[in-house]
Amino acid sequence: MERVAVNIDELYVVLRGWAIAKKIHTYLDLSKQYEARTHEWFEPHGSWDVPLGSLNLHLHQHGAPALSALVVVGRPASPAEASGDRHRAFRRARRVTSNGSPRGPKS
Repeated sequence: MERVAVNIDELYVVLRGWAIAKKIHTYLDLSKQYEARTHEWFEPHGSWDVPLGSLNLHLHQHGAPALSALVVVGRPASPAEASGDRHRAFRRARRVTSNGSPRGPKS
């Protein structure tokens, strides 16, 4: 059975809605919402790389921002990550260890 390709126009509609709502979603969310619109299921991981890249290229050629930034592997774990400052959240997490050392206890 031949595999149907992701419809870039439908993908754009999903991501545009997320952009308007200022929401970040997971690849699983993308698969579910895309399926709800098109009745076609695509696996969350691995299926979206090429379609998102194609959409981003098209948007870039028209001076529009990349919408693939709205799709993440998992939910943000902290307010800093939710605001986009993942490096600050990572640095903060490294400072909090059982012995106060930035690298954790020594073996």
